[in-house]
Parts: sequence; structure tokens; C-alpha cells
Amino acid sequence: MVVQITISAIIFVVGCLCIFITGSIMQYLPFILGPILIILGIFRFHQVFEDLKYTRDEAFVAGNGTLYIVLGILILVKNSDSYYLIGVAWGMLGLIRDARNLTNHIFRLAQREDRFRDVIWHLIYCVFGISISIILLTDPPEHLHFHIMILGLEMFDSSFRILRDGLRYDNDQGLI
Repeated sequence: MVVQITISAIIFVVGCLCIFITGSIMQYLPFILGPILIILGIFRFHQVFEDLKYTRDEAFVAGNGTLYIVLGILILVKNSDSYYLIGVAWGMLGLIRDARNLTNHIFRLAQREDRFRDVIWHLIYCVFGISISIILLTDPPEHLHFHIMILGLEMFDSSFRILRDGLRYDNDQGLI
């Protein structure tokens, strides 16, 4: 639980920095984003090995963990030359995430697990995310400033999700 709160707080603070001092944060982005990706990758592995289920979804989470660790290390190694890599990686990660979510919501709709009006906002959000990712992939360094601000908003969301998932896990385990 302490790990979730700590990671959530760090991500929240970095999200604030991304929104309020976007220009200044750009020069430090490799030193911030690299370690965050490495920590997030380690956290993904921790989640998988803690559950000991090893389902298909858990294998996907572990795969994401590996991807985050490798990207974090590459960003740290490339340092100030990593802005193109950051833009492309960010665009691809967003594209993969939103395409997977879009497909999942369409599947749930086709299987009549959800009603169309319940899914419409999720579908719009996924299409918006895919569009943002495509913009970033077309010219990563040029659009990176705008995406740092978007990252700040996403980091707000991520910090609360990490905290919520940690609380839900502890609640399920009867610890709270």
C-alpha cells in the first residue's frame, strides 16, 4: 500500500510540473520520464508475481513492464538526444493502449455485454486518444510540448488509478 501511495504522489507531482512549467520540464524530461518508466515497469512485474496467477492478461501486464523498463533505460542512455524516441514511444504506447481499449469496447458491445449508450463515451475517448497518438507520431519533436501538457493530465489520472487500485486490492484482501 505504501508503494502505491508513494508512486501515486510522485506521478501526481510530475503531472503538475508537466502542466504548469511545460517549457522548463522539457529539458529534464529524459531524467524524469526514464526513471518513471523503469519504476512503472518494476511495479508491473511486482503486480504479476504477487498474484501468482499468470493468466493471459497478466502476461500482457508483464510484457508492458518489460517494455517500460527497456524504454526507460533507452531514454536515460540517450539523454538529450531522446526527444524523438520519447515522442515515438509515447505515441506508440498511446496508440496501443487506445486501440486495445477501443477493440475491447467494440467487442463488449457486439457481445451485448454493454449497451451502446453506456459505451459511447469510452469509444469517443479511445478515438480521441488514437488521434492524439497519430499527431504525435507524425512529427514527434514538434508536437512534444503539447503532449507534455497532455501527459500532465494523464499523470493526474494515472496517479488516482494507481491509488484506487492499491486501495481496492487491500480492501479485497481484507486489510482495510
